Amino acid sequence: MTLRTQGQPSVQLVVNAAGVRARFRYLHMSPRHLDADGLLSGRFLHAGQIIGKVANFLGARPGTTSHLHFDLQVPTRYGWVFVNPYMTLVSAYERLIRARGRELKTTLPVDAAIDPMIASARASAVRSTPADTARRSTGADADTGP
Repeated sequence: MTLRTQGQPSVQLVVNAAGVRARFRYLHMSPRHLDADGLLSGRFLHAGQIIGKVANFLGARPGTTSHLHFDLQVPTRYGWVFVNPYMTLVSAYERLIRARGRELKTTLPVDAAIDPMIASARASAVRSTPADTARRSTGADADTGP
């Protein structure tokens, strides 16, 4: 079930089913689209249903870059607490692809065509010598010497 009033840039989904109690929040969404879709408190949703559009809404112009804040809360004896939603997202993705995901190594090569700034920074770091590092740390310019 959803919790949201007209004009709000966020949606809260409350799950209260057998064995599952959780609250999921999606923030900085487009209130205009949410309102047009009738996404207001009390609406029931089903798995896989599109609930809105990512936006850059902060209540004022110019806003920010388009992004989505997503968080998850679970009930405890101390009240609702935030938990890291990462594994929930991984599990949802695996259900979507009907397979286990695989871990990617963190040392993936950077494709210069995709991200030239990272590739350039990595290349210059590899070419640095101890003398280059010493000049940078003392503030000396490579052309003029120490």
